[in-house]
Amino acid sequence: MKRLLLLLLVLVVSLSACDNPTKTYALKIDGTIVSTEAIDRDLQSIIKNEDTRKAIDGQLVQSGGLRSGGPNTLNASYSTTILNSYIRSFLFEKKMKQLGLKMTPEKRAATEHSLRADPQQAAALDAFPADYRNKIIDQETRTNILLETRSTPEAIRAYYEKHKTNYDQACIRHILVPSQDMAAAVRARIVNGEDFAAVANEVANQQGGQANGGELGCYSDADLTRLVKPFADALRSLPVSELSPPVKTD
Repeated sequence: MKRLLLLLLVLVVSLSACDNPTKTYALKIDGTIVSTEAIDRDLQSIIKNEDTRKAIDGQLVQSGGLRSGGPNTLNASYSTTILNSYIRSFLFEKKMKQLGLKMTPEKRAATEHSLRADPQQAAALDAFPADYRNKIIDQETRTNILLETRSTPEAIRAYYEKHKTNYDQACIRHILVPSQDMAAAVRARIVNGEDFAAVANEVANQQGGQANGGELGCYSDADLTRLVKPFADALRSLPVSELSPPVKTD
């Protein structure tokens, strides 16, 4: 029964487009509309399945149960879960198309056989209307197909080694001063052995700035484009753990 409840939280639907701009809908994903009627049908399928309804009520006992939203209204957190399930199903289908994967009759049959291996679970499944039952089986099949594509730790490591530079970041400290002469004097102090962070804090305090050791955070190469160009260019050419010459910016 626990496995079936998990499936209910990731049920899949056939998302249908709506060309009528005046018609209300419950969800819109990448231009694809999920109607309120479609969600209502699935919620009614859950409510009418007594075993499943009781199990969900048990999960929602602290928030008042499945029907705690008032007359003809379901528990808000559970309704949100249903909406999230539509988003998840859309993403599953989209990912399968990207990977060129298909749900074959053989894979679907194997999934249904696995779901029915537990008699109690099979009975709960059969208590649903056929269209809703098929949605559960289809989503579980898609889940299994996508799980089969998971990379091994070895493959992940090999990909990382090949694309390591994509993950490099520059962690930056800087000291901002108003003149070339002051920049030269501050740099000389650090070259002569003073701690960069301590000097940065002292200069920041003198100018009413934030004393955080000069920390600017860490940036990927793409992130550096958000910084002023002379500053970004100096960072790209600066060896790790080296102190740059003064850089003039606006």
